[in-house]
Parts: sequence; structure tokens; C-alpha cells
Amino acid sequence: METIAQLMIYKNRQVVLNKYEDGLLLERDGFLFEELEISDEEIIFYKEEIAIKTISLIEYPLFIRLAEFSHYYAVTNHRIQLQLYFP
Repeated sequence: METIAQLMIYKNRQVVLNKYEDGLLLERDGFLFEELEISDEEIIFYKEEIAIKTISLIEYPLFIRLAEFSHYYAVTNHRIQLQLYFP
């Protein structure tokens, strides 16, 4: 079973976030980060010990690994999906 804790392996790299609603791309964002922190409520990306991006796990409660690419995941509420790709 895939768990969100597996994202903890990613450090000092880039992440690309793609937000889809009903299959349509709404937003795309990419940035470099040093660390990430996961709690029951959120994923927080840090650079130089400053939080640069927060993803609400309350808003997107389901975590899945996407098979299209290596290092490709999503959090979703079934209608809106936020994909996380670590190139």
C-alpha cells in the first residue's frame, strides 16, 4: 500500500505541481526545495528553513502513486487532483 510518508525521501531537489479539476489543468508550479515535512494536515516544503509551499491534506485527503512516471504522485479529493512530480 502506498503511503504519503514515502515522500520523505525527497530532499534538495525540484518538484512540479500540476493542479487538475475534472481532468483540466488549472495551474502548474515548479520550485526547488531542501526539505519537506508531512503531518496529518499538510505537506510543507522548505528552502533555507523557510516554508515556501504548503499543501492541505484536509483539502486533498487521498494519496496515490501515479504509474505514468517514476517519482510521480497525487493528492486528491476525487474532483480536484494535485499532482506532485519530482524530476
